[in-house]
Amino acid sequence: MDKLEKFVSQNKEQFDVLEPSPLLWNGVRERSILMKNRRLSLNHPLVKWSMRIAAAVVIFVASYYWHDFQSQRSERLLSQDQLKPSLLTDLLEAGYYYNAKINVETERFYKATADNNSLRDEIQTELDELDQEFLKLKQDLMDNADNEDVIAAMIQTYRLKLSILQDILSQLQSENSGKNISDENIPINI
Repeated sequence: MDKLEKFVSQNKEQFDVLEPSPLLWNGVRERSILMKNRRLSLNHPLVKWSMRIAAAVVIFVASYYWHDFQSQRSERLLSQDQLKPSLLTDLLEAGYYYNAKINVETERFYKATADNNSLRDEIQTELDELDQEFLKLKQDLMDNADNEDVIAAMIQTYRLKLSILQDILSQLQSENSGKNISDENIPINI
């Protein structure tokens, strides 16, 4: 047996005599009751600010990782041997050019078909199908499937969409000009 253990076991009765005062126990009880009553509610300003700060941190971290993910993805595209940077820039330039032209023609198309909802819906369905095909081509490009051909097909999709809009507009204009000419030949009774 250790000397300390021996001393404690021999003087155990003297240790048991010392007890804390009742005032000390009352203070402990009061403090525990106060702590139970001080629970933080969601409306407490400290909780509100803590939640806002936590949300800001989560948004910041998520946006950092999203940006990192996107830049790694772009670097993979540019670093692939099959996809030359000039092809990617050609695709981006073609996209900007054709999207601008398509937007102008779409605006003209909507104005020309303001009174013909069925034609508008039918052409819009066709354009939506072309958009779906374009998204598939974009996915093929991400999957690295014969990039030059995919880029050519993507540009061809832009051209096809623009061509459809221009053809419909020219047909609508020829119909309208035919109506105007026939309207001019109607005799007016005075």
